[in-house]
Amino acid sequence: ISGLGFRPDLVIVKGNGTTLAVFRTAMMRGDSTAYFSAATANFSGGITSLDTDGFSVGGSATVNSSGVTYHWQAFGNAFNPYTNSGSERFAIGAYYGNAIDSRNITRLPWQPDMVTIKGSGATAGTWRSSALSGDLSSFFSAVAETADAIQSLNSDGFQIGTTAYVNTAANTYWWFAFRTGANFKVDSYAGTGSAQNIPV
Repeated sequence: ISGLGFRPDLVIVKGNGTTLAVFRTAMMRGDSTAYFSAATANFSGGITSLDTDGFSVGGSATVNSSGVTYHWQAFGNAFNPYTNSGSERFAIGAYYGNAIDSRNITRLPWQPDMVTIKGSGATAGTWRSSALSGDLSSFFSAVAETADAIQSLNSDGFQIGTTAYVNTAANTYWWFAFRTGANFKVDSYAGTGSAQNIPV
């Protein structure tokens, strides 16, 4: 897939059938793609590389079955903590799990409003937005919100707990974060069982 006009830092792919949504960030080396909702380890043959002007996919049925249409999203210019440059509203990163509670992942120059985390191992992806209260995180799969995952969103990053979703010792975790702005918002609404307009 070429012609983006930029090198992507995050690519998300989902087929129009029963395949699971997957993603890859520029921090993920080698041939490694992560699932959002499946408690399954990263796999090869998915999004095989992020290129200077797009990305490449392999032969995995998750991203490249004959006759299936795949929809993708690509995000570039992620904030780089080493050069202190890049986006003021989008960042990617990785950390090594240590199973220590209330661990702060820092080095962002702004407070995120949404963080997504997925380990390389057999855990499902979890996310938290600034609309969630207390110590709760949500999931991309049909699992109830849980505590002790992404515990809070801080002024320079986020805090994680000890659940396997975010902090098993000796596991690598990949994350991406967004900050609200003119083109990105988060909030919540109460269900009514009837059609309704969602105010901003």
